[in-house]
Amino acid sequence: MAFFHDSTKSFEMFHKFAVKSWGNHKIMPYLEDEVESYEIIRKMAPLEVLDVLGSCMTEDKFKKEKQKELKEKYKVVLDNGYACGLCYKCAEKSVIDSLFFNADYPKGYLKQCRRILLEKANSTIQMNGYPYGYLQKLGAK
Repeated sequence: MAFFHDSTKSFEMFHKFAVKSWGNHKIMPYLEDEVESYEIIRKMAPLEVLDVLGSCMTEDKFKKEKQKELKEKYKVVLDNGYACGLCYKCAEKSVIDSLFFNADYPKGYLKQCRRILLEKANSTIQMNGYPYGYLQKLGAK
């Protein structure tokens, strides 16, 4: 099992809790960034799992509306019905899939995805000072 989180402090706190709760155990590998996480998932998960896997941040009641906007504005229909395609997690996945796994998305959609990721990075830096360094890998910075 692997663990990824954008906060090393959270992981360290969890690990201390785990040791106290369950005793010494093998520590889970800490992944470099989201790109590595998606790479592992794509290599290990069967295709039928990938079709329903997601980390979309949009509430269910708004997903259909976002999916409609995605289709009308960018001519994109995602295979995964659980994804809105326009929150920062969906944008991240789309850019990673495009750059590293040959997913074919319209340029306008990918440009919007990068814009979404930069907005998220800027708000996160303002909140806790943690820069999204992996965005450079994605060409978003």
